[in-house]
Amino acid sequence: MRKKHILIDWWFNNDILLRYPEPVTSILVESVKKGGLDILNEVSHQFKPFGFTMILILGQSHISAHSWVDEHLLTIDIFSCKTDTLDEIISEMRKQLAPIKEKLSIIERGLPEEYQQNETSY
Repeated sequence: MRKKHILIDWWFNNDILLRYPEPVTSILVESVKKGGLDILNEVSHQFKPFGFTMILILGQSHISAHSWVDEHLLTIDIFSCKTDTLDEIISEMRKQLAPIKEKLSIIERGLPEEYQQNETSY
């Protein structure tokens, strides 16, 4: 089964959204639920004075978010084996958070051996 690991960098005009876990956490939770993924647990950490890290542990893997207040940057990692609603989830998050700039990378993980190159075992 193919799994997607999506890396999102979103920049904002100001740092208001990036100071505390809310409302970002609620927006991510709402988006994930709309996309039909199962949230098993939610954890967040508030840095002092500002900034946060949060993770949603899903029945289908996880979503994490990290804020970089001084850079006006929110990074989000989505790793899931259920890939059919990821576009919908990202679109909903984007609509709610309204970043001004975006960088999105997709990594396919768990590919069969014949597709893997230069893999090193540790």
